[in-house]
Amino acid sequence: MSKITETIRNNSKEYFNNVTREQFKQDLTEAGFNITDNIQTFQNEYLCKWLEPSQEYQEACKLWLWYNYQCDLYDSKICTGKNEYEDYMPASSEEYKLSRSNAFTNLKIIQDERRKLKEKGIYITEDDWLSAKKHFSRYKLKGLEEEYKYYFKEETT
Repeated sequence: MSKITETIRNNSKEYFNNVTREQFKQDLTEAGFNITDNIQTFQNEYLCKWLEPSQEYQEACKLWLWYNYQCDLYDSKICTGKNEYEDYMPASSEEYKLSRSNAFTNLKIIQDERRKLKEKGIYITEDDWLSAKKHFSRYKLKGLEEEYKYYFKEETT
C-alpha cells in the first residue's frame, strides 16, 4: 500500500491540511498516478482550454452546412406542408419526389467535393464527416442562414 493511500485511509484531513503541493505531487507519483495527464485533463475541462477544430472537420462542417442550407431552402420553396416543429414538409407525393431528388443531388455534390478535397490532401475522416452531419442536421432554416454567414463570410465579402 502506498503512503498516500495509507494516509488517506487513516487520517486524510490532517494529511491534506499539512501537505505541500510538491509533496502531494510526489506522493501521487509514487502511488502510480500520472500527474501530468491529470493536470492537462483538468486544464482542458475546467479552465476552458478548448481544442481548435481541425481543418478537416471545418471542411466537413462547410459541406454539411451547404447541404442542409440548400435542402431547406429548396423545401421552403416547394413544400406546402409543415410539421409540429414548423419544419417544411412535403404535402403531396410530387413534393416528396422533388424534395428527395434535390436532397440526393446535393448529397452527390458534397460527396464529390469531399473526394476533391481528398485529392488536395485534405482527408476528412468518417468521424469528422458524421460529427459535422449530426451538428447541422437539426438546424432550422434561420439557424442555417446564420451559420452560413459565419462559415462563408470570407467567400462572400
